[in-house]
Amino acid sequence: MTAFCILPFLHVMLHQDGKIQTCCRGGELAHAYGSLQAEPFEKIWNGPAARSMRCALLEGNALPQCETCYREEAQGKASLRTTSLEQFKESLHLSATTAPDGTVPGEQLRYLGLRLSNHCNLRCRTCSPGSSSAWAQDGLALSGKNANNETTSLDEGKLWQTLTPLLPQLKQIYFAGGEPLLHKMHYRILEELLACGRTNLSLVYNSNLSVLKFQNWDISALWSRFRQVEVNVSFDGIFAQSDLLRNNSSWLQLEANFETLRRTLPGLHLKINPTASVMNAFHLIPALQYWIERGFLKNPGDLTLNILDFPRHFNLQILNLTERSRLKSELTRFLDKLAAKLNPEFHQSLVVELRPLLALCDSPVYFEAERQIFRTVTFKLDRLRKEKFVDHFPEHFGLLYE
Repeated sequence: MTAFCILPFLHVMLHQDGKIQTCCRGGELAHAYGSLQAEPFEKIWNGPAARSMRCALLEGNALPQCETCYREEAQGKASLRTTSLEQFKESLHLSATTAPDGTVPGEQLRYLGLRLSNHCNLRCRTCSPGSSSAWAQDGLALSGKNANNETTSLDEGKLWQTLTPLLPQLKQIYFAGGEPLLHKMHYRILEELLACGRTNLSLVYNSNLSVLKFQNWDISALWSRFRQVEVNVSFDGIFAQSDLLRNNSSWLQLEANFETLRRTLPGLHLKINPTASVMNAFHLIPALQYWIERGFLKNPGDLTLNILDFPRHFNLQILNLTERSRLKSELTRFLDKLAAKLNPEFHQSLVVELRPLLALCDSPVYFEAERQIFRTVTFKLDRLRKEKFVDHFPEHFGLLYE
């Protein structure tokens, strides 16, 4: 059962529009089990889509919506599937309690993912209005299509009615966004967990780390009361390059916030979680070097690198063979130099994270049409934001002006 995943037996991902999916990795292929806008959670948890997926996995079938994990594993990288099998290995027996039709007990839910809203304060170049409310005007200018709502979130009464009975049985909650540290429901959930004495529950975040205080809440004070908190920080670069890629942010403030948490919450697991796109592919080398020198990266597991798939005009496969060869050479030299400076285990963890990036350099796939789209979108964003991408990323002069 090499394709088996434990997540459909104990986990769901709830999105801001009320849709419920298996996990956060399936993208467009991970068709929703259902929506809280149409039916209660109990019916979705054991609805036809959820039961069908469980049965397929128990039969050992590989599923198309799990392709991202399979691809990462083929590249020698740990995937959400494999890390979940290890993290929840004490729950593997739960698959045996599954009925022949794929039904599982409601109390079996252990791990909940929450995208409470698309509300965000940043306009990252790789983002879109669906994931960041701050992107609404730029999205309209680029596409000519107006988002129905700049900020989308599920009705809080309906959400709270769904969450309240689930909180006592959960072992882990994953918060994403938008920016979860800017959503009051997130803080309300933490306060409810504290009131119930659930400080042993694990909290996992994806955050831009641009704010540590929101309204009357101080996230450091709240996190200090929980036994296990992991924050995957979405840094995509350093200094001016970071400020351009993650518009509305200040690298100096992001770095100061990272340092504050590292100093005041030594038990907090801070991980750097960049998204590798065509824009920052070369810039990742000085960024990684800086994070290592600053001690932001020092242990295996401190770095998790995402490879951007969509939109395809920001995918690394718009680079031509010459550009990819140069990127591969620079990455290889960088890793070779690090080998003499870092302990072998940490160095090997970096090699594993960068391996998919190196593999793309050798890929025969070339998105030639999207290369022109990249130029069009980049120049439009430059005009809209009064920026000049090439000034900060001169390595892409040929890509923009060939």
